[in-house]
Amino acid sequence: MNEQKLIDEFEQEYRADKAIQWYLKQSFISNLLDNALKSQNIDRLYMIRFFIEDLTTNLRYEHEKFLYSNEDILIVYRGAKLNQKELRKLKDV
Repeated sequence: MNEQKLIDEFEQEYRADKAIQWYLKQSFISNLLDNALKSQNIDRLYMIRFFIEDLTTNLRYEHEKFLYSNEDILIVYRGAKLNQKELRKLKDV
């Protein structure tokens, strides 16, 4: 699916309770958020603040759901491509 179709779909069908699914689609919204966080660009973060709030709320809900479940292990991962500079910066944190 091309980016414009995803943008149109997001505009027409986005619901706050689906923020995690939208983030995981590896689309424009995840790219916007990732780039804004990496660059620490306040203007971009402010522009997508409602999505960030929805994503945070969804993650909090999933975390609470896990805490009250009988599961002992929660496996969570997300692939990321880092260049050498980004990897060194991550290691230094």
